[in-house]
Amino acid sequence: MGIPREEIPWYPTINTDLCNSCGNCIDFCSNDVFKAGKLYTEVVNPYYCVVGCSSCAK
Repeated sequence: MGIPREEIPWYPTINTDLCNSCGNCIDFCSNDVFKAGKLYTEVVNPYYCVVGCSSCAK
């Protein structure tokens, strides 16, 4: 589309009220967007997320 990826605000966030640190999003995402944190999963590479993908939302 000609727009730099960093200018497209599409990336996951972690809802700590719902996250149980199961690691499913880490295992599912092949783009290395997530990493296991001390208490919850963390988004470490937000712009590696594919624009329009919402599979990890489950």
